[in-house]
Amino acid sequence: MCTGDRCELLVETPVDVTAMVVSQSATPYQPPEVGVADPEFTQGRAPLGSPRKHNQSFPHAVPKPIHRPTLTPLPSPSHPTATNLWKTSLGPGQPNFAADFGWWRLKVAVEWLMGTQSGPGVRRDGGMVWDWGMGLEMGVAGVGELGAVVGVLREWQREGVALQLHPGDLGWFWRFGEERTAAATRVWRRGGEIVAIGMLDEPDWLRTAIAPELLRDEELARRIVEDVPGVLVEGKVYVETPTGALVQDLLFKDGWKADAPWVPVWRDLTDPVPDPGVRIDVIGAEEAHERTGVQRASFDGSTFTDDRWFAMADGLPYADARCLVLRNEIGESVAAATVWSAGEGRPGYIEPMGVHRLHRGRGYGTAMVLGCARTLREMGSSSIYTVTPATNVGAVATYQAAGLEPLDEIRSQYREA
Repeated sequence: MCTGDRCELLVETPVDVTAMVVSQSATPYQPPEVGVADPEFTQGRAPLGSPRKHNQSFPHAVPKPIHRPTLTPLPSPSHPTATNLWKTSLGPGQPNFAADFGWWRLKVAVEWLMGTQSGPGVRRDGGMVWDWGMGLEMGVAGVGELGAVVGVLREWQREGVALQLHPGDLGWFWRFGEERTAAATRVWRRGGEIVAIGMLDEPDWLRTAIAPELLRDEELARRIVEDVPGVLVEGKVYVETPTGALVQDLLFKDGWKADAPWVPVWRDLTDPVPDPGVRIDVIGAEEAHERTGVQRASFDGSTFTDDRWFAMADGLPYADARCLVLRNEIGESVAAATVWSAGEGRPGYIEPMGVHRLHRGRGYGTAMVLGCARTLREMGSSSIYTVTPATNVGAVATYQAAGLEPLDEIRSQYREA
C-alpha cells in the first residue's frame, strides 16, 4: 500500500520474493512555476511590493533527483538469499521484518543478506537514512501527510522561540494546489516522529522549521546540511533556518554566506487593538474576486487568480485563516491581507498584505495591519508578526505605525554555484 512517498507491504500469506529486490529510481522534483519565479512567494514579508532581491524570472536548472523505492526483478530468480522473507525471521527469537521493521528496514535486510551492504548499520542513499533503529530519514511529504505537517507546525509556534516556518506559509503556498504543496514539502523524521520540515518556496529557496527543543541537536543539524544539496536546484541557492539553530553554524562552516537582512515585526495581542477607523471585511467565496483583484493591483506580476484563491481556501491551514479587504469611503477595495492563526495562545501571522498601487500614501497600509491584529486577537492569537526586507523602510514604518515592533534582523544563507 502506497500513500505519497510512503509504502508498506501488508502480507498475510507466504509470498515468494525471489523475483523482487528493492532498488532506487530517480523521480525529479517538479518546481511550482517552471521558468518563472512567482513574485508572491515573499509577499507577506514585502507588503508594499518590494521583492526578494533575487526573486526574478530565471530558467530553472534541472534539480537533483529525489529517489523513491521501486520493485525490480532480480537477475536470477533462484538467488539463494531471497527466500520467503515475508513469512519467516532470520532465526529463533528474531523479529519478522515485514511485520516489525517496516518496508524501509526490510530493504536494508535484503541488501545485507545479498552482500550488497556490509551489515545492519547506516546507509545513506538518495537523501534517506536506512538503519535498524531510531535514525533520521528525510523524504518528500505525501498528500496524506500534509495534515500531520500542518499540525506539527502549529505546535512549534511559541512565544519566545525563534521565528520559523509558520502554518500560514504552507497555507499561502496551497494556492498552487494540494499535490504541488506536498511535492514542495520535505519532512525529516526520527523514529517516525517529525523533527524538521522544509518548504521549497522556490526551486532555489528552502525555508525550514525545526522542533524548538532540537534547535541545537547536532545529529539533526548535520543531516539537514547533508540533505540540502539534494533538495535545491543547481546554481545559487538559499536556505532559511531558525535564528540560533545549529544548522546555521554548520552551513557557515561549509562555506555558506549570509544573505541580505530581513526585519521581523511583532506585536503582543494581550491588550485590545485600536479601531483602524475604516471598513474592513472578512471575505468569502462570493467576494474572492475582490481579494485577488487587490492582490494583483498591489504586486507587479502577481498570479493570484480566483481559482488560486479557491485552492488556498480549500487547504487545511485555511481553517485557521481569514482573508480581509479594506474599503475606502466609497466602497472601493483598496487593501487586502490574509492572516493565519496557529491556534489559541500561539503567534499569528500576516501572509501576504498589499495596498492597491493607486491608493497608496493614504494610511491604508497601517489601517490594514490594525485590522489584521484585531482579527487575530479575536481568533485567540497571542501575538501578530510578519517579516519584511530591511531595505523596505516604508514597510517597516507602516508596521511600526500599527504598533508592531522591529525585532533583531534575520538572514537567510546562500551558496554560489
